[in-house]
Amino acid sequence: MNGYVYGAPKLVVDGERRGFSFDGKQQYLELNARAADLDQITVDVAVRPTGRRQQTLWDFGSDTDNCMTLKAKAGGKPVFKATVAGKEVVSLPMSAPLAKGVWTRLRVEIDGKQIALWANDKLSARKASAFRPADVFPSGLQKRNFVAASREEKEHFAGAIDYLVIYHHVHGQAFAELPPPVIDVSCRPTERFARELLTDRAARKRYEIENKRAVDEAMVYYSKLAEDIYIRLHELRNRDPNWQKAIAKAKEDLANIGKSAKQAEPEKEIPLPPKLAELKRQKEALQQKIAGYAEKEKLWRKGEAEWLKTIKDPKYLKCKTEQDAGQEKLAQLSKAIEASFKTMPEAVATSKKIAELTAERAKLDEMVKQVNEAVAE
Repeated sequence: MNGYVYGAPKLVVDGERRGFSFDGKQQYLELNARAADLDQITVDVAVRPTGRRQQTLWDFGSDTDNCMTLKAKAGGKPVFKATVAGKEVVSLPMSAPLAKGVWTRLRVEIDGKQIALWANDKLSARKASAFRPADVFPSGLQKRNFVAASREEKEHFAGAIDYLVIYHHVHGQAFAELPPPVIDVSCRPTERFARELLTDRAARKRYEIENKRAVDEAMVYYSKLAEDIYIRLHELRNRDPNWQKAIAKAKEDLANIGKSAKQAEPEKEIPLPPKLAELKRQKEALQQKIAGYAEKEKLWRKGEAEWLKTIKDPKYLKCKTEQDAGQEKLAQLSKAIEASFKTMPEAVATSKKIAELTAERAKLDEMVKQVNEAVAE
């Protein structure tokens, strides 16, 4: 999602961290309007403040009457607040203030049941609440999400922000087990990647295998979901035992339409207009000409193949032998790569899971078939 940078904050490099340094006066970021309009949310941000005055880390919502904020009060203690329809519904402070000049990882988790605040992956505060992020984005209002300043462009943050990542789910203690997010990724393949796929057959095969494995892993959940939907549809359709009989009767009625009526007189063939008839003749002539060219090309290629067999030039034969050997070696490498991927633990686990789902689906299909036969009888 795209966003906007105001006031040209400077890039800061601190070891492995890369982020923006904000002056606390006029610099801030604005995220995409849809970034936080969610049912559940986890906002993960790493900050290094340069002072302990009151300042805004982020402010998401529609206006001052509908917003959720994470601010550092005077003294440095972060506080999460949520305001809906002008009424403050949540106010939850963290247990400890932010350390000046030190990187701190802050995480806010909201799922409609509770709100949890984390500092450096340790639970700092928790509170039961029915509040959800979508509550601060009512219909008809302009959605705006700010980082390093409030929506009134006040309380600017002074310090550095390494990253801010928004997740659509809450993970709690399991958050540490998540893979690191892709912070910066190209929106299109690089020239090197495209060239590799065009010229390197082994790399192309490797990419195809990796891509297929990723798709298979992603589709496991949806395959199970599709099966659940199929079963539910079957249950709904077969609540009434007369449903199958009604379907059979409808098909029979549809097949019998017109059988009892008199056969309609055959339609008279309408002659084509002169211009259309001429175009039709031209089309047929072109098709014949194209067929003739195709036959000539076929004969030419056949002759070329026969001619190549008669070449006795040593250099040509040597190059041809090397090319054939290279193609054979490339085919062997491709098979080896494919075999190595199949033995990887992730690929084995995925194949096993897909096989289990396939077997389960076959059992369900057989069960559905037996039920349909019983209902039809």
